[in-house]
Amino acid sequence: MKRMRAPLPDRDIRFSLVLATVGRTEELSNFLVHLAAQSYPIFELVVVDQNPDDRLIPVLADYLARFSLQHLRSAAGLSRARNVGLKHASGDVVAFPDDDCWYPPDLLGRVVHALIEHPESGGVTGRPVDKSFSRFHKDSGPINKHNVFLRCSSVTMFLRSVVDEVGEFDEDLGVGSTVGRIAGEETDYLLRALEAGFQFYFDADIEVFHREPALLYDRKSDRKARVSRAEQN
Repeated sequence: MKRMRAPLPDRDIRFSLVLATVGRTEELSNFLVHLAAQSYPIFELVVVDQNPDDRLIPVLADYLARFSLQHLRSAAGLSRARNVGLKHASGDVVAFPDDDCWYPPDLLGRVVHALIEHPESGGVTGRPVDKSFSRFHKDSGPINKHNVFLRCSSVTMFLRSVVDEVGEFDEDLGVGSTVGRIAGEETDYLLRALEAGFQFYFDADIEVFHREPALLYDRKSDRKARVSRAEQN
């Protein structure tokens, strides 16, 4: 039985959804359809386009009048694109959907409730629904450096008081990295935030669907992240 949820706040929480995309149109269209159906409609979408052409213009056109939407460009690299998007995000909570994921209609509302229930938290995470994430925890609870690997996925990260202090993603990590470290960018980000003193909560009732298998970020990914940090220092 699902627990009772706290009431919504008097002041609306606004989301900035930073979505990096390249090479996909059908999957992005699916995301947009589900985003437009959200029961909690207070959000902006920041699309960071890494395509060499204008293929996204007709995909995005139907949504320009339906919700706040920015269409930006960036060079290749997932972390690089997210950093471009962060510079244009103006919401109270920042999230990082993939271009091949989609939100159930009550997703943002569930995140709002979780944030209200955990005011001490700098953000919450949820469960990605995808076979490659089958080892993810099924029970909710705080995130720490030992369990972050099974309670953190970028598509289910919702950060509210972290970005200003922690800063940008490490561009040597993530898909499209020029140094070959193609995973672990979100694990690295939360580890840096934990080290800075932030708290995070994993809510297993928050679920984001993912079309294709994605990497499971484990201790190997964390080692990559830590090696990258060490090399920079």
